[in-house]
Amino acid sequence: MKKVLRGIKNALARVFGSRAFRKLAPFIIVFILGGVAGGFITNKYVKKDSTTSRSSTAAARTPEEIAKRQADQLETNYKRAKDDVAKDLKDGDLTKDQADMLLKKIDEIYNYRTKDLKGLSTTDARKKLSEKRSEWRKWATDNKLSTRYIIRLTI
Repeated sequence: MKKVLRGIKNALARVFGSRAFRKLAPFIIVFILGGVAGGFITNKYVKKDSTTSRSSTAAARTPEEIAKRQADQLETNYKRAKDDVAKDLKDGDLTKDQADMLLKKIDEIYNYRTKDLKGLSTTDARKKLSEKRSEWRKWATDNKLSTRYIIRLTI
């Protein structure tokens, strides 16, 4: 192997002829060989879908699966937001009035996301959600409340 590498190095040195290149040649050779080895390893261990260049797990996601996953994530975030408000109320970080306002707004956001946006195209839903997101952030700022309670629901 050393003879082969030395031969490649000498051939390249003759072609390019500079002293600096002779010093860099071993690094260039290792870099090229590493890239080739990485390509072989990737092809061996990463399965590809026969119709696309995407991996099989990415190609298996249907729009219905994506929608289900997003709905589950929204539900989880909704519960977390309510739990955060309850915890901070208990710890004394929020007043009862602030907690009530936040819980009402969290319910409003959740209902908007689950009912009002239903049936819209992705582009229209994103546009409307973006407009509402700004409105909700302004509401939190105007009421001197942290946006951390509602930010999870607006993503």
